[in-house]
Amino acid sequence: MQSRVLLNLGLLALVVALGLTIFNLRDDSEDYQLTTLKPDDITAIEIQHRDRYVVLKKQDDGWRMTRPINIPANNFRVNSLLKLINTTAHASYDISQLNLSRYKLDKPRTTLRIFDGNQDTLIAFGSSNPINRMRYVMVGERMFLIDDNFYPLASSQIGALISPRLLPDVERITRLQLPELRIEQTDEGKWRLTPDNNTLSADDISALIDEWLHAEAFGVHDYMQREQLGDIDISAIRDGAPQTLRFTIIDTEPWLILARPDLGIEYHLNAESYDKLLRPDHLQDKAVLDAEQQRLEQDTL
Repeated sequence: MQSRVLLNLGLLALVVALGLTIFNLRDDSEDYQLTTLKPDDITAIEIQHRDRYVVLKKQDDGWRMTRPINIPANNFRVNSLLKLINTTAHASYDISQLNLSRYKLDKPRTTLRIFDGNQDTLIAFGSSNPINRMRYVMVGERMFLIDDNFYPLASSQIGALISPRLLPDVERITRLQLPELRIEQTDEGKWRLTPDNNTLSADDISALIDEWLHAEAFGVHDYMQREQLGDIDISAIRDGAPQTLRFTIIDTEPWLILARPDLGIEYHLNAESYDKLLRPDHLQDKAVLDAEQQRLEQDTL
């Protein structure tokens, strides 16, 4: 027991000594902004985390991931990550006076390379401070100590930076093949159902198509192979050209999970999305309930 106490005291003394050393080396002459780059000038971001490499490029309509897959990015999260370039650090140090291996910055496992059209700036993430849990980062010849708000996003799965919309590029749908129903548009612009379903009105079909066009997941994750419960094939117009997309249903409880194995990602949606996207007949159920509600309201007047 006594040896354990002595060991813990020794470790505490080591942490305090390290903290005092780095405290004495810091420059307190000014506030420290990591870079003078302007977010609006940034044209591309490269993220390297261990063996994962991600490229994000700015386009007229927002950010797009081009590697490892080509897909619209989550603009909110990319812009949140970009706030790193102007964040204010709590301390700044000259790296020539430091042993970078102590801060995991001699061979950083996570880096961001920021392009603004004229130059590129590398931001390397090191370890977190054992006392205050802030993160060490290195830019050029300086090491900074910042709030640890950016590393979790930079080191996350690629899904965290992908648009949550299931069909972000799609202009319109021409065919929707559900497990038990096919809906396709004829040359005349009308909808044809197979098998024929007389209970679905044109408004019902339009509502279903609209649900697919605007469906958003609450999370996008790396694909994990599971039992396949069915496929959904969608013929659509993307960027003016016809294209076919396939989703695989891999879970329905406690939420709906639709996978894109070809892209290596899966979309997690709320449970009610099952009815909205896969059960067109729920539209009739809703219509009946709405009519009954209206009748009851009228009876109480």
